[in-house]
Amino acid sequence: MFRKYKYVLGVLLILLFFAIDWASKYYLAKLTVDRTITIIPNFFNLVYVQNSGIAFGFLAHLSGIYRFIFLIAISAIV
Repeated sequence: MFRKYKYVLGVLLILLFFAIDWASKYYLAKLTVDRTITIIPNFFNLVYVQNSGIAFGFLAHLSGIYRFIFLIAISAIV
């Protein structure tokens, strides 16, 4: 009998965690840029920022010919 309740409790906890995970992702997907949500003051904040990163931001300001020259130069070095 106790074993049955143990499994039911486990399934309920898993469903609860999935619901919390889904709700938090749904809420955070609606954040706007530079908005902050304070979870624990002075310790844990959620801030929406956009990171263009090196994959898409590196040499983005240069024209195509300069990127091509850079690619050839790096290929020659490696």
